[in-house]
Amino acid sequence: MQNSSIMLELNEVNIGIFKKLSARYKELGLDVTPVHSRIIMFLYDSKMQICQRDIERFISCNKSTMSAVLNTMERNGLIVRVDSTEDSRMKIIELTDKSKKAAKVLREDKEKIDEILVSDISEEEFVKFSHILNKIKKNIERI
Repeated sequence: MQNSSIMLELNEVNIGIFKKLSARYKELGLDVTPVHSRIIMFLYDSKMQICQRDIERFISCNKSTMSAVLNTMERNGLIVRVDSTEDSRMKIIELTDKSKKAAKVLREDKEKIDEILVSDISEEEFVKFSHILNKIKKNIERI
């Protein structure tokens, strides 16, 4: 194997995408971060009621971090927390009209971004890359 670190390379790619998405969302007039966009799309695509714990699992983060993210989203008018009809201790996270409009823009833009990211990559290369990436995801469990 080469002398580079796959962990550092993947982190660099992740940071690069995060920075570009943040700037792109500002250009599009969206008051969201890449993390907010993932949560918005998760809620937008969900057919069920979603609580904070569901989002924590989806994003893979802890309760305090997710609480802070959702507090920011609520302050920015992207979500509301409503009482669950099934469990009075639970709050359901719902999108506002503002975030529903943003979701439509985010969906269209995601397709454009995906096209850009795979441009100049052949179908064969992409299949190999996907296969390797899936192996890396499985190997994470061994750490």
